[in-house]
Amino acid sequence: MTVHGVPLYVITNGQVVLDEGQLKMTQGLGRFVIQNMFMVKYELGNKCASHKE
Repeated sequence: MTVHGVPLYVITNGQVVLDEGQLKMTQGLGRFVIQNMFMVKYELGNKCASHKE
């Protein structure tokens, strides 16, 4: 499945944090998630390669 476009609304923890392009977040609402960037690039590379076949 391929999705094109941008979200109009984003809801997190029952609160609307993005409303038609307007960011409505307050400090402390989210949390930082550490990710291994190599793994993200590796997974994206695999997805791109699988579409070419």
